Amino acid sequence: MSFRPWIKRVAALFVFGFVLCIGMIVHVQLRYWSTQIPTDPPFELGMILGASVYEKTQTPSTVLQDRLDTGIDAYQQKKVKKLLITGDDGGYKRDEISTMKKYLLDHGVPEQDIFIDFHGYRTYESCKNLSKFLPPGNHALIITQRFHLGRALYLCTELGHDVHEGVADKQIYDDLSYFWARDLLSSAKAWWDINIWDPKTPIKG
Repeated sequence: MSFRPWIKRVAALFVFGFVLCIGMIVHVQLRYWSTQIPTDPPFELGMILGASVYEKTQTPSTVLQDRLDTGIDAYQQKKVKKLLITGDDGGYKRDEISTMKKYLLDHGVPEQDIFIDFHGYRTYESCKNLSKFLPPGNHALIITQRFHLGRALYLCTELGHDVHEGVADKQIYDDLSYFWARDLLSSAKAWWDINIWDPKTPIKG
């Protein structure tokens, strides 16, 4: 008697169940995006989530530049009172914060209106650290691309913040399929972090 057909069936069911769970988790997270209660600006903060920088030139990647430009637009249009940049200070992978701050200053944002979260190593940390900068009862605009917004809003909302979407898509990105696929898997991790296990910072010490 051959067990191969059964192995194939079990494997197929496992894959189907895994994909179904991922889909349900993403659906739950995107619900936070689609059912946000509208609040009129100005918001207390516009939180710009970090992304990669070009190491040779120390300039923002296309994705990060669009986030920064969206934040600058919101600040200049008085949709937000202050800007909060959150990302890696170099302690985890690479320094995003220095590049982000320089870009904002070079584009006319006063230094006193820039808050900095040096320890936003992941979206979870960025949302958790938001309480250090956002007074209770105030609202923040979360500035990132659509592929990332659902997860970011879910995490920040579940961690107790009043947040709203700040869409930073200014173009079609070359690696958009990769970004969506990566964020799909990250969404499962976000659900786990909120509901099962509070993760520790990836930085030791």
